[in-house]
Amino acid sequence: MTIPLNWYTRTVRDNALVDLFDPGLSELTDVGIYLIYRPAMGGLVSLAPVVIRVGQGQIGERLAAHQKEAAIIAHSLLAPRLKVAWAVVGPELIDSAERFLADRYRPLVAGAVPHAEPVAVTLPFAA
Repeated sequence: MTIPLNWYTRTVRDNALVDLFDPGLSELTDVGIYLIYRPAMGGLVSLAPVVIRVGQGQIGERLAAHQKEAAIIAHSLLAPRLKVAWAVVGPELIDSAERFLADRYRPLVAGAVPHAEPVAVTLPFAA
């Protein structure tokens, strides 16, 4: 069974993908899981988004910290700019959901992944 999550992937003001370096992100107080990613690139072949980092915690606080990390900044120098998606997740599911996403996407910048049994959740890039 897959647990449905409500992923936040677009801005309210203009429906654009949420940029990792958007100054308004630091104001978020939601607690949950998040992905930092490079969007799919167009062209002759449609490529999937590249996940840079998976994590959990207070979203605004964690993303503000990642904005200053050398490993994340190195990926931000490539086009297109890094984006972020997040979902509010309760404490009973947060470790298992993060583990599922880390196993599924294999982020380029590894973080401490919880030693929890993965629980399938809806994906932010699902059509």
